[in-house]
This record gives sequence, structure tokens and C-alpha cells, in this order.
Amino acid sequence: MAQAWSLVGRATQLRGISSALRTSRGALLIGDAGVGKTSLARTAAHDAPRSTAVRWVTATASCRALPLGAFAEFVEPGGTDPLQMVRHIAGSLASGDGTGRVLLVIDDAHLLDDQSAFVVHQLAAQGLASLIVVARAGEPLPEAVEVLWRDGLIDRIEVPALTMADTGAVLDTVLGDLVADDTVRRLFHLSGGNSLYLRHLVEDERAAGRLARHDDVWLWRGTPAVSSGLRDLVAARIGDLAEPVRTAADVLALCDPIGLADLTGLVDLGTVEVAEERGLVRAETDAAGRQVVRLAHPLYGEVLRAGMGELRARRLRGQIAEAMDATDDRSSMVRAVLSLDADVALDPLELERAAATAMRMLDLPLASGLARAALEAGGGFGAHMLLGNALSWLDDGVAADVQMRAAQDTASDPVEKVRAAFQRVANLFYTLRRPDDARHVLDAARAGVPEGIPPVLDSLDAAILVHLGEPKRAVDVAASALAAPFLPDPAVVLASFGLVGGLGLLGRADEIGDSADRAYAAGAESSDAAVPCFGLAYFHLIALRLAGYVSGAAALAETRSRIGADIPGPAMFYAEVLRGHAARAVGDLPTSIRCFDEARAALGDTDTSGFAAHGSLGLADALALVGRVQDAQAALVEADRRWPPACAFLEPERLLVRARVASAEGSTTEAVALAVEAADLAASRHEHGYEVAALHAAVCLGDTSVVDRLLRRANDVQGPRAPATAAHAAALAAHDGDGLQDASVRLEEIGDRVAAVDAAAQASVAFARQGLADRSRRCASRAMRLSGACGGVRTPALAELTQPVPLTGREREIVLLAARGLTNQQIADRLTCSVRTVEGHLYRAGAKLGTRRRSELAEALAIDVR
Repeated sequence: MAQAWSLVGRATQLRGISSALRTSRGALLIGDAGVGKTSLARTAAHDAPRSTAVRWVTATASCRALPLGAFAEFVEPGGTDPLQMVRHIAGSLASGDGTGRVLLVIDDAHLLDDQSAFVVHQLAAQGLASLIVVARAGEPLPEAVEVLWRDGLIDRIEVPALTMADTGAVLDTVLGDLVADDTVRRLFHLSGGNSLYLRHLVEDERAAGRLARHDDVWLWRGTPAVSSGLRDLVAARIGDLAEPVRTAADVLALCDPIGLADLTGLVDLGTVEVAEERGLVRAETDAAGRQVVRLAHPLYGEVLRAGMGELRARRLRGQIAEAMDATDDRSSMVRAVLSLDADVALDPLELERAAATAMRMLDLPLASGLARAALEAGGGFGAHMLLGNALSWLDDGVAADVQMRAAQDTASDPVEKVRAAFQRVANLFYTLRRPDDARHVLDAARAGVPEGIPPVLDSLDAAILVHLGEPKRAVDVAASALAAPFLPDPAVVLASFGLVGGLGLLGRADEIGDSADRAYAAGAESSDAAVPCFGLAYFHLIALRLAGYVSGAAALAETRSRIGADIPGPAMFYAEVLRGHAARAVGDLPTSIRCFDEARAALGDTDTSGFAAHGSLGLADALALVGRVQDAQAALVEADRRWPPACAFLEPERLLVRARVASAEGSTTEAVALAVEAADLAASRHEHGYEVAALHAAVCLGDTSVVDRLLRRANDVQGPRAPATAAHAAALAAHDGDGLQDASVRLEEIGDRVAAVDAAAQASVAFARQGLADRSRRCASRAMRLSGACGGVRTPALAELTQPVPLTGREREIVLLAARGLTNQQIADRLTCSVRTVEGHLYRAGAKLGTRRRSELAEALAIDVR
């Protein structure tokens, strides 16, 4: 396990060393301190042939002052002739075990004295030994060693820092369970890809309990506290700093990055250049084309801050704040943050602007802190609104309601009163899960709105309606609100919930047009609308998925994931739910499971946005499809526990997931009934997008009674999915192998590989019944290929191909339930038949399978009952 810290992601370098030892005199490994060069050398030496004599020499700074200091143990006692001593050392090293095969590893070769370097050169030049030379990047090598790779005697191999993917692989290996993507990102950025620093961070944060397993997912929460051991390692790399370089470093520790012009207002340019030459800082150009300076490694800031006195830190923060050219929102926000812990007074409006910028950047904890500071500095309505909004999205609905009531009390005009009511209703409905109270406050606020005020409250009403499963009313109210000549950005986003979500549920996805883009643009401009854009994206993704625009759903999820990737707070996990649904839509079940698992573990039971419930429900669905029945059942229970009123529109999907779990358990009859129930519920609400999805789920389970309904819906539900599913249903009802094969291809083309598996499996059965064995085998092969591409999907249709047994469909179903431990009475209850019927089927199935014991049924069917 210890090797994982330095060897994961190093396959290329290991192959390079192996090749160098075969084709040249050896290899020179060059890389920064802590990236794992020595471990690579040790592994390569360990992998050398048994007949090879491995010699290990470590150079040190203290030995460098002595001639042949690195080879002191090989020096001939009493020797005085330098040349004779060199020859003796070379002979001693090259003698090996008599076979002549010697591998010499020289660690920290940049610290070799000249005579020791000459010994290394002679061994390689004369072919007396193979070499693995390890040296630190940026340090000059002794000439005798450098000439070896310059003249091609040994190969130079760069050992770079770990990539983010390498870091994730290391963490997965070391910790043994799923590691949340945001945890991987944070550890990667803080360690800078240095495996030694990464190891210390992980061990220290685990010991402190901040890096811990939550429901089989490793999550890193809180702020790291750099341990003394890691601090000493990093401090040694930084070295001793004299003024004014120390001041430059401390400034960056408090404000990283900083504009070059701002920094040179505090220290001169020559000092910055010295710091850059020492590898302490680096200069670069930011996205806005501005020259900025940042510390060369993220941990430098942690160490420098830990060693900085509070008085010095307060003084420097104040100096930085006063020197900053706060010409844009971000620099103004940084200036405000610095002022909070310095002796610089800012007016409440400046703090409010900074809090609004933090909200736009979706840094909710920072936004709440700045808004509180604005209130303490004498702020009023704006500060209350910002703080209430941030607290609501941080799931502290009670405290948010206090702030929103205060905003209502301090509102100076009807517009402000409407804005405050808007925020309060949203908090009551979403965060506090009190839909009746939300409706009461909404109606009361509407009654007092004078003429000429934009229909802000109507936009929120549209969002509430779509969440409660009333898409027709939601679309009508939303369209009216969005047609207003002026609508604030937050209202645009909430109204778009009703329009985009409602059209998607109604099966009218093609009518969404650029409505979603308008809302996303509004979210980018408004601090109050930034976080709700993730909720809008959820509705948008559902609309695209139900219509069959799967690639569009994947692109949307990727875009929102990039926005949420480095955002503190819950937004990054909302993005993970979106990624999970997009992956499920294309049949990438392993990725789907990973995303959902991470999100629902991170959001936990305190989440009130609905995303935790979405994640748990999606997880149950994906787990059922890969046959992890017990895990799927647990995830479904978790979804039910977390289910908020705002998830009412998802009731058909919840029934569909129950159907898939029942199917995974082996209860196909119950699964079909649940799918049809989901379709009926969706139809009663005009959620025709879900109606098609539910009817198609029944078809995939072998039901042909819904064909006419699907054919009707194919004409009025927009997008490629409805006609593709109708064609699938018609082919299944007609036992048309060609039609089923075409349906599989069509479903794969729109991206639904899971449904394509079932259509291909059903085509194989249809061809087999027609005696077309070759065509049956080809379709079976296609189904298996698609199943593998999905990560091992398991469905009843596929089971008929992979578990061929001489049972009828009802016998197979009853045997599967019995194999999973259900009693005859429980089976009868689930299948709505008599116990005697169950007993009769089990008796006949046992005779066919050659077993009379219930405990042997799972083995006879070759199923995993876990």
C-alpha cells in the first residue's frame, strides 16, 4: 500500500527506466522534491534480475565537502593516491557477486562531490555498472554526471508532479473506497501533485477526522491544519527568507494571487524578481490579461500563514487592502475580505457589493460572512436580503427567514417589499419545506402589489406549480411573467423553472428554444439567481432526457459541473447529481453510481434543496440496473426519507425506480404494474414525457399491453425518444425480430444504451423462435456488447440470454423471488396470486432444474442474491 503514494501514475517512467537499463548504461531521474523519484528508483532496482547486484549510494550536503564522501564505505583504508582510490572504489562496486551484473543507484546525485561524480562517470563509461541516477530538478549536476546523459550514455527521464487523475487513483488505492471528486480536486490543488505532501495531508486530515468515510464515500470537510511534520518539510523547501523577500512572501500568503502592480506597491520589483528566481513565486498572465504573481506551491501559503504573527498579519492585510486597485468586482471583494481582519474600515455598501460578488461566484459561506459584516457596519435592506439568500442556500432556512422578515420590515418601497416577499416564499417552500405557508405568504404579498410592478411573484408561482406536478398551469403562468417588459434576473430564472420544466414534463421539449439560455445568462449576472440555475438545469436536463436529446443533456451537465467544480458549499454536489443523471441517460452506470453516491453522501439529510433526494433516487435506479439489489433497496429507502414537497413532480419517476428495483429482485409482474402505474399518474398530470418513459419501461420488461398508448403518444410528444419507443413496442407485440433489432439501433443512436440492450435481447429471442439461429446469436452478441459498455447492466430480457433455463416466465419470476429469500406467502402477495399457485410453480420449476431444495435455487439460476 505504501508504494501507491509514489508509484500510481508512474507506469510510463517505470517503463522508461526498464528500457534504459536494457538499451543504454542507465537512467537519470529528474524531478522536484517529493514527487517520488527515490521510490521509482527503489522499485526499478527491486525489479532487476535476481543475478544483479544492487548497490545504493546516497549523497548528502555534509558529505559533499569531502572528496569521495558519497563512497566513504568503499574507500581503501590508508589510501592517499586519489586516482588509485577511485580505481579501488570502482573495482569494489563492479565486483558484484561474481556475475559482473551491477546496478548502482545514486540518490540526490546533485549533492555529489566532484571525485564521487568522477567515479560514477567511470563506472558508466567503462560499462562496469548500470546506473539509476536520481537528482532534483533546478539543481546543477556535477559536470561528470551531466555529461553522461548529454553524451547519450544514460537516458534522462522526467518525473513530473501527479496529475489530478493520478491523485484520484492514488487516493482510491490508499483509502480503498470511493473518494469524492471534490475531495480529489482539493487535495490535488493543495498538494500541487507532490506525492510526499499528499501523503502527509491525507494522513494528517484522516487523523483529525476531517477526511472521513461517509456512507462508503471519502469526503474532506473543513479547513486543513498543516501538521508540524508537513510544515517542517515545506519550510525546508522555502528556506530562510530575509527582508524584503519575506514581506513579499507573506503578502502572497494573505492574498494569492495578487496583481503585479499591487504587489510592487508594497515591495520593489527587484524583490519580486529575487523571489521568482528562488522558486518561491511565479508570475503569469490571468484570464483578463493582467500580470499577476502567486506562490509557487499552495502549501507555501499554509506554512507562511502558520508562522506569521497576528499583528503582522493584520498590518499586512490592511496595507494590501489600501494598495489594491479595486477596479473590478473580484478585486473589490478581495479588498473587502482583507479588511474584515485588518484595521481598515469599509462602508456597508462596499461590503454589500462584495457579498453580491461572492454570491455570483457561488461562494455561499463567504457571501454570508460579508453580508453579516455589512449589517454590523450599519447596512439595511440589501444586507438582510443577501444574508437571507445565502443562509437559505446553505440550508439554514430558519435563520434565513429571520433575515427575510427583517428585509420586509426595512423595505423602503413596493419594489423592495416584493423582492423580500419573493425571497421569503422561496425559502419557505424549498428550504423549510412548508408549501402551505409559502402559498399563504405568496397570496398575501400578491394582494398588496400595486399596478406597474413587474410580475416577480408570478414567476415564483410558476416554479412552485411545476415542482408540485402542475406543468400546464406552470407553463401558462411562466409564459405570462416572462413576457413582461422588465423582469429581475432572479425572477427570470424562477419563471424559467415553470416554462422549461413544464414544457419538458408536458412532452414539448422542442418549444423550450432559447428560454433556458436566457435564464442562465440572468443567473450569471445576478447574485440572487446564480445558485437557482442549478435547479433550472435539473429541469432542463430532465426535459432533454425525456425527449431523447441525450447528448444535449450530457453537454448541459458538463457545463454546470465546470461551474460548480471549485465552489464551496452544496453547489458542487448539485452539479454531481446532474452529471449522474446525464451518465445514466447514456448508460454509463459506473459513472452514474459514482456521481450519485458522492452527492447524496455529501449533501446528507440536512439538504433541503431536493438534490439529496434526487441523488438517492438516481443511485437506486443505477444500482438496480447493475443488479446490486440490496444497495438499491437501501438507496430507495434513503430517497423516501429525504423526499421534500418540491419533488412532487418526480412521483412518476419514483414509481419507475421502484419498478426497476422490483425487476432486479426478480418480480417482473410487480415491476410492470409499477411502470404502468407511473404512466397513469404521469398522464393524469399531463406529464406526458414521463408517461412515455414509463410505458417504455413496461415494454422493456416484456409488456405488450401498452403498445396503443405509446403509438398515440408518439404523435404528440416531441423529440426522438417517443417514436423510437413506439417502434420498439410495436415490434415486440408483433414478435418482429427485424423491428426489434432496428429499435435497438435507433435507441443506441439517441444515446439510450440501456434500452438498446433490452431491444437487442428481445430481438435475439424473436429470431430464435423463428429458427434463425445466426441472427439470434448476432443480436445476443450485440446485447452483451451494449451491456458491457453500460458497466454490466442486468435486465430480465438479458437474463433470458445469459441464464437459459427451461422455465416459463412465471416460473422464473417465482424462483427468483424464492431464491432471494421470500416466503411463499410473500411471493403470493407480491404477485397477487394464491400460495397454492406459488407452490405449484416452485414444484414444477424444481423438477426442471433438478433441485428440490429452496437453498439451491440461486445456484441453479447462477444468480447473485446480494
